[in-house]
Amino acid sequence: MPEERAFVLRHLSGQDEYESMRATLNAMRNLDDQRAPITADPAVRDNVMAAFRTQQQPQWRIWLNSVGALFVPKDGFTMWASLRIAGAAAIFGLGIWSVVRFNTMAPSELVAEVQHVEEPGKPLYGQ
Repeated sequence: MPEERAFVLRHLSGQDEYESMRATLNAMRNLDDQRAPITADPAVRDNVMAAFRTQQQPQWRIWLNSVGALFVPKDGFTMWASLRIAGAAAIFGLGIWSVVRFNTMAPSELVAEVQHVEEPGKPLYGQ
């Protein structure tokens, strides 16, 4: 085939190199068929698997200076939506706080009353 020949000649310098490479590949193929498979010692496999597992364990680290980046929106629209939600949450929290605070106060702390203090020698107003 002329296309195959052109392809081979682009990668090899000529006919002699092609024949040498072909003979090498055939010899390697024959050696592969004759060789028995290599089996490793079970301890080697265990060591390799242990090293692989330690390398694949996730390294979860949270740096405090990067936590703020999670809460900062990347675009303007999200920022305004986030501000609205934060404002609503603040108002809701303030309302809950005020209800709880004023329900736990004694009634005398909630209502102002006028007290007349009489001092000796001073008349009361309007007398």
